[in-house]
Order: sequence, then C-alpha cells, then structure tokens
Amino acid sequence: LNYFFMKLVIDVDNTIAEIHRPIVLEYGLHPKTRVTDYNFFFNYGSEKKFYKVYKKIWNEKTHKIRLTDKKIPHVLNELKKKGHAIVIASNRGNGLEDTITSLKRWLQHHNIPYDYLFITNSHAVKFDLGDLLVDDNPELVGINDNKLILFDRHYNRKHDTILRIKRFKELLDLI
Repeated sequence: LNYFFMKLVIDVDNTIAEIHRPIVLEYGLHPKTRVTDYNFFFNYGSEKKFYKVYKKIWNEKTHKIRLTDKKIPHVLNELKKKGHAIVIASNRGNGLEDTITSLKRWLQHHNIPYDYLFITNSHAVKFDLGDLLVDDNPELVGINDNKLILFDRHYNRKHDTILRIKRFKELLDLI
C-alpha cells in the first residue's frame, strides 16, 4: 500500500483487546472454547445477557483483557514515527457508554498510542474515520473492502479475498 501519511483506524474488541477469552470464562464455558462465530455470545443467551457480561468485564475485570498481539504498542509507535495518525475506534452504543473510562485506562495501561479515540454506535462508520481500517469484524466485508484490513480470527477466515494480517507487525510492511 505504502501511502505517504495515512490515518489508520484500529478497532478495539478482538482486534487489539482479546475480549473473547474473558467472555467465554464469564459464561462458564470451557476455557479452550474456540470462538468460530463473530456473534457467538447469542448462542449462549440473550443480547441483554451479553451486554451485562461485556460491561462487567470492561468495568470490573479489565485486568483479564490482554492484548491480541504483544507487539501492538511497538507497531503503532513505529507507524506514528513514520507520520501516520492512529485512530482507536470502538462501537460502544447499546448502553455500553459506561465502559469508555475503563477502555481509556486499558489503552493507557497497555501503552497503546493514539491520536484520536472515537466511540460510535455503528461499525460501518469506522470507514469514514480514516484511510484504512484494521478490524476483526467479518460483517464489514463488502462495505468498503479497499479500506479494510481484517485482523485474522477463526470467525472471519471464510473471507479469503480481503487483505488480512495475523500479527500487527505485518502492518509495518504494508504501510
């Protein structure tokens, strides 16, 4: 890709923050349960139950949320040194607004550099925030594929024609 200066939009949940594992444990599932469906939590209860668990993890158990890739802070710092802007974007609608303070603390704790933090109620609006979007959400495929980089997860692998990364350091070669 190698554009001059870019605004990179980086999703939070399951792109930089490994939220599935704490959710799986909170649901009482086997710790090695593999998430193969993006909306897996609906298989184990209602949407209301999911949001309750999600809020509990972000507000009370952020110490259980690890980075999806330990190199994320280094890679994002390198991209910033090259002149690129980093936008951290997260869908925090549906009553999840009270998790924003915890999210900010989590980003700081993990030394995630960013220029902007954007909270939205719509996943698709993330495309409008920058030049490229790094996200794990397979439901974004087909909206604006030339701006999408999928962060590789079991549940998005059927979309094999979309540019994807397995590790964040791959961004350094792409951008």
